[in-house]
Amino acid sequence: SNFSNVKKAVVSTQSTGCKEILQLIENGPKGSETLVTRILHILTESEQPTKELVTMVKSLYAKRLGDVRMLIPVLPGLDQKLIEDLLPKIIKQSSSVVKEAFKRVLSPFRPGGSGSGPITPAQLLIALHHIEGKGEEMKCVIAATNMCFLEKTIYTSEVLAIVLTQLLEVSPIPLLYMRSVIQALSMWPRMVSFILNLLYKLITKQVWKQSQVWRGFVKCAAMLGSQAHNLLLTLPADRLRDAFKLHPALHNPLLLHVQSLTPQQKALIDKDVLLLIKSPPVDATMTVQGVPTLPPPQAFPSGSVTSEPTTPGILPPPTGVAPPLLLPPPQSTGPPLLPPPGGST
Repeated sequence: SNFSNVKKAVVSTQSTGCKEILQLIENGPKGSETLVTRILHILTESEQPTKELVTMVKSLYAKRLGDVRMLIPVLPGLDQKLIEDLLPKIIKQSSSVVKEAFKRVLSPFRPGGSGSGPITPAQLLIALHHIEGKGEEMKCVIAATNMCFLEKTIYTSEVLAIVLTQLLEVSPIPLLYMRSVIQALSMWPRMVSFILNLLYKLITKQVWKQSQVWRGFVKCAAMLGSQAHNLLLTLPADRLRDAFKLHPALHNPLLLHVQSLTPQQKALIDKDVLLLIKSPPVDATMTVQGVPTLPPPQAFPSGSVTSEPTTPGILPPPTGVAPPLLLPPPQSTGPPLLPPPGGST
């Protein structure tokens, strides 16, 4: 039978260049995609696919409009553009298939790997953010991005800084952008000052015009606690009012912060913002549950893109952005802590 012939051919050689195997792959009958895919996995388990094998599999896939799973064993032999084009189909496969696909392209970037491949970890995560969809399709994108974030040795704070910086320049801002910002902050708390700079830039881009991204912005500010006070004070009054409605627990800590400022510092705050903080909406005294808090950030090595500010508690605006206000927090003896969103305990 065809299966026994294929099995004998695979067992008889360790070379992906075996003509007999290539012929069997190329001439396999329609409906044999699963068998062909299994053979390809065997051939590429311990070595990279040859150019000849990659060309043949691409041709077979194109001619028969075959199952995208047959391309996964040869992903390391494809180019970045083709991998990005295939991503929407790949992420709709079962979890085990998606994991195998990501393993194939990310393995070179693990510790001890070659550090090179057709698509970098940053490019992969950026491409996932560009996939559009609703409902089940968006769930597939979220699941795929989660797989990336689980690879902590690959998606370091430096790699995530590249991803988040590049995605910030996309217009409109990708729907999952703030979700990834929050994941990065939870995964690497030491990125706090870098992420605060991203949030300042989002204000200059009028982030509130995209409701889903704006909700993520407010949630992130709630996670940051006292470290986001200066940021919140740069919002227009009507936008700060919206933030209070989305997360009422933001109000009381911000009111306490403003009350601790000197008259000179208060004079720098927009009068409408001050009035709003002193006379909040009725529902701004409610408590919102479920917003996680972060441990104090750890310092990055000197010169790192995500290094902490030299003065604890005073966070500089991003390069090229001049927020109207940078107020220091109340004096303390140590680095600023991140209190629960409901206020100090």
